[in-house]
Amino acid sequence: MRTTGISVADLELRYGDLLAAEKVTFDVRPGEFVSLIGPSGCGKSSVLRALGGLQRPAGGEIRIDGEQVRGPLPAKIAYVFQDLALFPWRSARRNVEVPLELRGVPRARRREQALALLAKVGLADMADRVPAELSGGMRQRVAIARALACDAGILLLDEPFAALDEQTRLQLGAELLRLLEEEGKTVVFVTHSLQEAAALSDRIVVLSPRPAVVKEIITVDRPRPAVTSDDFHRLHARLSELLFTSGPARQ
Repeated sequence: MRTTGISVADLELRYGDLLAAEKVTFDVRPGEFVSLIGPSGCGKSSVLRALGGLQRPAGGEIRIDGEQVRGPLPAKIAYVFQDLALFPWRSARRNVEVPLELRGVPRARRREQALALLAKVGLADMADRVPAELSGGMRQRVAIARALACDAGILLLDEPFAALDEQTRLQLGAELLRLLEEEGKTVVFVTHSLQEAAALSDRIVVLSPRPAVVKEIITVDRPRPAVTSDDFHRLHARLSELLFTSGPARQ
């Protein structure tokens, strides 16, 4: 699949009289992994919902390959929510099959595709288990496999590993990064974890407290620094400095 890029220009988001974000501007290049970080309540998830066409901007615009986003674009954008939104009565395989069903894929074919995707995320032997029988990390993998079943070029992830411990988050993040790079996906990833952002990203968009503006956009050189390296610790320190100190935004 051809990779897809995103352009965000002067984005303004409101909840009634509350200004959540103003003049948020950044781009996501095709095949890039971009993280959004910022203080709790700053509007990271609101920006992500706007990217997915789930929230209407009060101003500015978002374009996907030049097409303005005016609502959900399921053919181009897949979403992994923080609460995962798995159907508890469906097995892992049948959860992954949901987007295939919606596209009218025949039963035998969607079963085959769902099993192949579960194998990619390391759950080939868990296909018949319902979510309650899976660990938190396994449920995350099911949600990611379901998003991949959408066959969209863009994947939006809203703190998908928030309920997991830091070690498991980094392990799953590394597995996710490898898989998404193999699939050629363009990714926007919301996280509270500076370690996650530093370990996974090509670029990191740092947002200010509400109303969110872009404080700085940091590029992470490839190969990405190992989490035990001095470069990684310097990057983590820089993100901490930006996140926990006030100062002018750099648009």
